[in-house]
Amino acid sequence: HNMSFSIMCLFMVEICLYMVAKGPLLFFTQPLEVLDLMVVSGSLYADFHFHSATGQLLMLFRAWRLARICHGVLTAQREFLERKIHKLETENSILKNKLKAETKRRGLVGGRQISARLKLGQR
Repeated sequence: HNMSFSIMCLFMVEICLYMVAKGPLLFFTQPLEVLDLMVVSGSLYADFHFHSATGQLLMLFRAWRLARICHGVLTAQREFLERKIHKLETENSILKNKLKAETKRRGLVGGRQISARLKLGQR
């Protein structure tokens, strides 16, 4: 019982910190976040008042919370990778433009110096 209550308290602290970080107005406009708050609050209430597992419903609440945590981790990872891909694409574009400019400046085409005038003059 104490372990379960402690875990639910940690979840509640996490939700409160998230609410402070996002701001209450933005937090309460996101339905899944509000549902998450209700699930953890309901689970805490049941754990505190009934002092024992209240059966299937409480387990469902906790399973929902676990699913939300996994979803949050996967979403954060996807956003991180998308930002990394965007950064690499931007760097790649910059390097291509630099290479093109340097190639043009040196009079190179495809890595070979343009010497058509020299070749024509030599023949």
